[in-house]
Amino acid sequence: MNPSSCTSRQKPLKSKIDALKWANSLLEDYNLCLKILSIVLKRDKSYVLAHINEKIKEKDLKKFKEIVKKLKNGIPLGYILKEETFY
Repeated sequence: MNPSSCTSRQKPLKSKIDALKWANSLLEDYNLCLKILSIVLKRDKSYVLAHINEKIKEKDLKKFKEIVKKLKNGIPLGYILKEETFY
């Protein structure tokens, strides 16, 4: 087995920072990624940032990935969350 092939595999997402980095690589909007993660975890952004190295539960990670993938495919966040934002 070629050692370089091992490094090309995507490392599993285990912590909040890993999840944010992955989402940001797709969406290229760190603030949006942080907002989504805080919604999924039902915590405010400051809590998420203060505990950024904590592991993320598998069910939360799955939900986070689903939302990010839908956003990447062009579905508006309001549709995904089934809510509207009014200004």
